[in-house]
Amino acid sequence: MKRLLSILSTAVLLGTMILASAVLPQAEKEANLLAYYNFSDAEQLGKDISGNKNHLTTQGAGTVTQADGPDAGTQSAVFDGSAVLAAEERDGRDFTDGLSSFTVSYYAQIGGNTEVARAVGSGYNGSQDGFSYILSKWEDTIYVRPIVGDSPDGTTADAADHWGNCYEITGAAAWHHYVLAYDADAKKVTALADGREIGSYVLTNTAHMNSVLCFALGGGWASWDTAPANGFVGALAEVKVFDGAVTDLAVIDAAGRPAESNEENAHLIAYYDFEESADLGRDVSGRNHPLEVFGSGLTSGTGTAGKGLNLDGSSLLYADADFTDALTDFTVSLYAKMGDKAGVNRLIGSGYNGAQDGFSLILAKNGENLDVRPIMGDSADGQQANAEDHWGNCYTVTGGDDWHHYIMVYESASKTVTLLVDNVQTARYTLTNSAHMNSAISFAIGGSYASWNGGADYFKGQVDEVKMFDAAIYDPAVIAAAKKGIDPLEGALTVHSLFSDNLILQRGKPCPVWGTGVAGERVTVAFGEQTKTTEVSEDGSWQVTLDAMEASSLPKTMTIRMGNQTLTAANVLVGEVWLASGQSNMDWRVSQLPAEQQTAIQSAENNQIRQFSMAIRRSKQIPADVEGGHWDTCAADTVGSFSAVAYYFAVQLQEELGVPVGILLAAQGGSSIENWVDHQLILDNDCENPMYPADGTNSYNAMIAPLAPFRFIGMLWYQGEANIVSELQKPTYSQQFGLLQESYKALFGMDRLPVIQVQLPSFNSVPAGDLADGSGWTKFRYTQMQLSETYEDVYTAVTIDLGEKENIHPADKQPVGSRLADIAREKVYGASIHSLSPQAKTAAADQGRVTVTFQGLNDSLQLKNGDAIREVRLCDKYGKWTAAEAVIDGNTLVIPYTGEAPIGVSYCDRNYVEAATLFDGALPVAPFRFQWKEAEEEPGKQEGELIAYYNFADSANPGKDASGSGNDLEKKGTGSLSLDEGRRSGDKGLIFDGKTVLAAKEANGRDFSDELKSFTVSYYAKIGNNTEIARVISSGYNGTQDGFTSIINKWENNLYVRSIMGDSPDGTTAQATDHWNDCYTLENAGADDWHHYVMAYDAETKTVTTYVDGIKAGMYTLTHDAHMDSNLCFAVGGGWGSWDTTPSNGFIGTLSEIKIFNGVVSDMAAIESAGRENTPDPEPDPEPDPEPEPKPEKDKHLIAYYNFADPANPGKDASGNGNDLEKKGTGSLAFGEGRRSGDKGLIFDGKTVLAAKEIDGKDFSDQLKSFTISYYAKIGNNTEVRRVISTGYDGSQDGYASMINKWENNLYVRSIVGDSPDGTPAGAADHWNDCYTLENAGADDWHHYVTTYDEGTKTVTTYVDGKEVGRYTLTHSAHMDSALCFAVGGGWASWITTPTGGFIGTVSEVKVFDIAIHDMQLIEAAGAAGDSPETGDTLPVWPLAVTAAAAVLAAAAEKVRKKRRVA
Repeated sequence: MKRLLSILSTAVLLGTMILASAVLPQAEKEANLLAYYNFSDAEQLGKDISGNKNHLTTQGAGTVTQADGPDAGTQSAVFDGSAVLAAEERDGRDFTDGLSSFTVSYYAQIGGNTEVARAVGSGYNGSQDGFSYILSKWEDTIYVRPIVGDSPDGTTADAADHWGNCYEITGAAAWHHYVLAYDADAKKVTALADGREIGSYVLTNTAHMNSVLCFALGGGWASWDTAPANGFVGALAEVKVFDGAVTDLAVIDAAGRPAESNEENAHLIAYYDFEESADLGRDVSGRNHPLEVFGSGLTSGTGTAGKGLNLDGSSLLYADADFTDALTDFTVSLYAKMGDKAGVNRLIGSGYNGAQDGFSLILAKNGENLDVRPIMGDSADGQQANAEDHWGNCYTVTGGDDWHHYIMVYESASKTVTLLVDNVQTARYTLTNSAHMNSAISFAIGGSYASWNGGADYFKGQVDEVKMFDAAIYDPAVIAAAKKGIDPLEGALTVHSLFSDNLILQRGKPCPVWGTGVAGERVTVAFGEQTKTTEVSEDGSWQVTLDAMEASSLPKTMTIRMGNQTLTAANVLVGEVWLASGQSNMDWRVSQLPAEQQTAIQSAENNQIRQFSMAIRRSKQIPADVEGGHWDTCAADTVGSFSAVAYYFAVQLQEELGVPVGILLAAQGGSSIENWVDHQLILDNDCENPMYPADGTNSYNAMIAPLAPFRFIGMLWYQGEANIVSELQKPTYSQQFGLLQESYKALFGMDRLPVIQVQLPSFNSVPAGDLADGSGWTKFRYTQMQLSETYEDVYTAVTIDLGEKENIHPADKQPVGSRLADIAREKVYGASIHSLSPQAKTAAADQGRVTVTFQGLNDSLQLKNGDAIREVRLCDKYGKWTAAEAVIDGNTLVIPYTGEAPIGVSYCDRNYVEAATLFDGALPVAPFRFQWKEAEEEPGKQEGELIAYYNFADSANPGKDASGSGNDLEKKGTGSLSLDEGRRSGDKGLIFDGKTVLAAKEANGRDFSDELKSFTVSYYAKIGNNTEIARVISSGYNGTQDGFTSIINKWENNLYVRSIMGDSPDGTTAQATDHWNDCYTLENAGADDWHHYVMAYDAETKTVTTYVDGIKAGMYTLTHDAHMDSNLCFAVGGGWGSWDTTPSNGFIGTLSEIKIFNGVVSDMAAIESAGRENTPDPEPDPEPDPEPEPKPEKDKHLIAYYNFADPANPGKDASGNGNDLEKKGTGSLAFGEGRRSGDKGLIFDGKTVLAAKEIDGKDFSDQLKSFTISYYAKIGNNTEVRRVISTGYDGSQDGYASMINKWENNLYVRSIVGDSPDGTPAGAADHWNDCYTLENAGADDWHHYVTTYDEGTKTVTTYVDGKEVGRYTLTHSAHMDSALCFAVGGGWASWITTPTGGFIGTVSEVKVFDIAIHDMQLIEAAGAAGDSPETGDTLPVWPLAVTAAAAVLAAAAEKVRKKRRVA
């Protein structure tokens, strides 16, 4: 196959140059071809052409038909999933049943197999007998399973299952070459795809090939079947079966092909067929003797067979390096048709005049005939003085205007010159001396050529089929049989994947084209009217630059040549090219749009719109090319893969400009700006953000730098979601953006780089909530707007009107793309339109009015999306922002006020806005926020008034309100209440039994809580046996439609907290929003201890905030205003209505210090002191022992941290929890560098571990429920599976093991949690096959590995380098009480001396948490110097406290995770 030959030739020629240090594989054992199916016989598609007669017949209800194969001249068999080609069985056996080692090779183009389909196979299901090569696809990915039956006897009882040995390749619509090789000696299965090994594994048993099924193509088949099992839909070609393991592609490709004799080519040294019009001097002999053009009169014409060469009598082709000088014997053969030029016409030769050196074949018109002179230089030394003149050896040929075939032969032994014309010997003469071939003149066709004076004696006429031999050949048949040879440079020429079919080149700019070749060879690029030539440099690279071109919608072909090798890029246009980059909103594909949008797009085919796509990758080094790079035209079957934003941008731009538009898509979900900038630049400019420590592995290296120096006009940028948190910690975004723009300009050789960015839309980002005073999301929008003022050629598309409350990926991408296109039209192409949103210019308060002026207005300030301007707020002198009414006055915004003048004004200054209402035509006004004075401290400020206080100090009246407001409570229910100690010495607590409440008195069906707007409820609770939901404080029926409810329950040592507000406009369930899933989990929180719970509702912002022990646990926003007029009454200890006799969801436990405020109080000290002003302080408790400094919030759940910073104690726990490790084993440990500068790494030798100390057979990890383990590792020679972190014996029945190994450049990662009810193998579920393969991952580099286990959902999730690579769910709960102890570097127990699965390599930054954490930023920050971001009234806690990361139910947990997930 041509593609295989290209791969092989490249490997042969470049192997020593590129892979000089590679170790060559051992020679494979000889294998015989058993069967070969090329489907060339339409009447017998299953015919075996190997000669072994292993023919196949069609079986099944469907059909198998013939079609074209992957390459010209090849055929394929097309299967419909209902028929197979099956082998004939004799006595129940077919030709594959006796195999030990074997290989099967085939080409396949998969059809509609989204389900599993067997392309080739002989096994029942591949687990116990035979083999199956199974394919399936999903979107653009093909899943490949090369399964060999792994059973000693062919039964399932003893079989090992290899279903999990699944490998992925991309390009689902393309032909691919698949190979399965099984080596019986090594019991190894190797799978190749497209010449590359994609995976291998070793059998437990020897393969059992005597299968109950027969060998078949297109599905599984047995003699009793009527329909194939797992039928294949698609095409197969070139199927070959060998009786040995073969992975040498050259051997596979050559097998079965007839041996080609090359005798006729043995002496062919040059062959010019003139079939390539753009390269008339191309040598197709394979000897690489191309000719150069002299003059301008050579054209392609009609030859004797195909194309020929037209010479105008003033031009010729010559050899720049004359290959004829060293000849002794030679033959030259050519066809020629003489023109009308009189006198000497030198047709071909290498001699000055033919007298003293070289040779010449000279023609001259003689009436209607031709005089032909075959002249050889007859001189001993090439000097004129000693030369014999053979000008008189002239022979006449009739038919002066006809084509003639001329053969001139020189034989040195006899010193004879022979001329044949039209295959008949016409003349022969003998030299006096031997021929002197070392001529001063170069070999030429069409005249004589010398470098110092050009050409002479030009030939006018036509020439074709010129052949040169290094032997005397008199047989015209031998000469005619000599054909095109194999170019020794075949496959050595490459061009960047950008220059492939469907390419769009940037108009108006010089366009570099580049690739690789063989040093010293010349490469020619031809496109349109341009031809550019260069020499390959010593490092194997080449580059030419095409002159700037006008736009062209006419498809052309670009041709790249080196020697006889030619590469082409077809269907090439010239137009406008844009780079589209960022994170998931830019990477959001058309296929992910709502169905109705996809339907409309798929019907709008447009050949003038194209996208260059590539694999999403990160890399530490810069490769020569991107992975998987290819162009797609916009068509129904391809547009689904287009970026939706870029698609809409391109459609509008192409329509307006009328030229082709190309998109270079380089985007990656969840990527920060650091990911797209040269990491060294960030370091050099001191703007590395601490939340994104990096070792230089990024997408800039893998997806941007390899595109240079390709030319494009500008850049679309939709990014920022991933930088919101980091920007709060260290504002570096603007500086990094500037580095991005400037470095891209330099990288791509651009004088200017317009960047059009998308401002983040409206979104209720978690956990910040939609705060009135601006959060990280809100503030980041202003950072984006400032980029346009800071840097030239940066423009911002405002999208505040386009967001969705709970969707970080807004569905409607059309207006985004349209706004980007309008900005490009105005700012890049000079269109007379208005494309940028207006911005607020000034704001001032004067005489009862705040006036805001605007800049950048085009039409006028307008109201849209309602009948009133919304999202306007004023700030009073104390810094409190409140909603305000506003009106439009001309092109100003006026906000009336009464009383003291405000100090600030804002518009759409929240994460999520219900509706943007200010517009200028179709463009929304950009969000703004002005504050012209600093806020004052409010004198005697009290955030809310205490309206009820229950301290249970009056034993006779436990429901007495100690606030003096008279809101006493009454005992209700069938149980009893009893007094106890409160949460501190001197305080009183009230014990509830679940059957009794203290309820508020009602008047006309209403109690004091029904009138509340904003409020705060605070209490201390010591929970009893409430594993079921229990209402502690409640005024609502069920918390869905009215009132409020504070609910807690526990499970084991975890607490689950809900602060539920009735979210309904009218107190009915019909329109209510359910907030049951807004549940906050406090893992390992001390469920039996006292805790302080606070619930605060802000009626203005409609936010509900929960605090536990002074820390914000969570926040959410209501859909409606809270409906407080509940049909239940305010009650402590459960839900209560006047008709009840037993409380609903009664609380069991002790309560203390219950306080109700009529406003929002977030100051825990103010809550604590409220109501105690006139109460003597209790006797102080005895002075306790000094407590350690409280841990910062980010370290609360960090239970062990090994940073290897103490050389004397490498196992020291730097978390402060005392979980130190001890060195165990027979080897040694050594210190090395960690994964980044300043970090320490510990080098393990496979014989040594750091193990936890045990007490009574237990260590600190045995009590874990949910957990997270994080570490960095640089793997050594671990081709076998090794444990990096381990607590379990083998990971199947107890404890946990993180295992990694490598093969070539691939990593294999296992996070195994013991899945057994009792820690024994009997009931254990095996998760060994939950192995995640990272192909071409940089196996020798540092990588970050994280495993989380969530006890609530029983899910195990694995992350590598911040990306989730897999997850699975346990059958049982994890059994962590393992027989082994926690260890780093292998498995360890007190009774062993050498670690099991000992790790070889370097480990750094090992962290253990007692909860499941899915936020890599939190993991990275834990244990590091410094604290969490500061919090305050204007800056909500970010990120969300890890104590609020999960929910009690699996569905709730998943919902919380989805909310927290960024783009």
